[in-house]
Amino acid sequence: MNYLTASLIRTKTALFSQKKLFLLLFLLQFLFIGLMAVIALNYQLRLFNDLQQVIDPLQKANLDQASLEAGNPVLDDLLPLLRGYRQLSVHVRQLAWWLALLFLGGNGLLWGLSFSLIQKRPLKELFQIWLKSLALGGLFLAALFIAVKIIFNNWFDPEEMAASLKLSFKIAVGVSLIIYYLFLTAMAQANSKSWKEFFKKTSFSFSRIYYFTPIFLINLSLIGGSLYFILTGNNYPLGLILLLIILFFIIIIASRIFWLTAVNVGFSANSNANINAKILSEDIK
Repeated sequence: MNYLTASLIRTKTALFSQKKLFLLLFLLQFLFIGLMAVIALNYQLRLFNDLQQVIDPLQKANLDQASLEAGNPVLDDLLPLLRGYRQLSVHVRQLAWWLALLFLGGNGLLWGLSFSLIQKRPLKELFQIWLKSLALGGLFLAALFIAVKIIFNNWFDPEEMAASLKLSFKIAVGVSLIIYYLFLTAMAQANSKSWKEFFKKTSFSFSRIYYFTPIFLINLSLIGGSLYFILTGNNYPLGLILLLIILFFIIIIASRIFWLTAVNVGFSANSNANINAKILSEDIK
């Protein structure tokens, strides 16, 4: 576990060495998550109204068998339902596009500044990191969409809606965490000087999943725990809630720095070990 200790020391040094850059990163992180929350809340209200437009006509529609056999028209009852469903699908797509665009645009900036917090980077290198983040973010979202679509198409059973939905959701969360882990592992190498070096380092990191998983689980636990206290703090004093929110953003930034330092420390340690093993084998020959 020496690499964890070394990573913690480097993380502490990075967080306290450039206070102005850390403050800028904190404000941008707050703005990034704040915008996502505002967009999600805005569309949550729209989606709720759309669902009401779907559910109300469905409840009021006269669809019993006797009525249908008597020839009573049902088209007038179903038209509001269809309009509500169409509006619901439009708003769901709009929400997905807004969140995706915000993620793709802002994520690279946050990662670039995080790299600069560890070691000062020129503007050109920050732009390269942003480009890699854009490409990786697009792959991550595409993989996430495909995986979730496949899971719900294959595991969701309308006849056993409650049970199948619960199972599909659990599988989707597990697969999403795996995809997100791979995305974070690749992003940790976004400061590579070339795409060739980036693919080489990323492939090597993927092969050391046992080495980097503890860091991923530690960060996930810290972020999840802090978010849990915020969401369940309805009875907390306002000052304590604000303190928890500030702590939440600090944990997000610190966990990203910890991930970057740990993956690169682990990569260097494994690389040096492989090089030493190769030299030793050549000496024996």
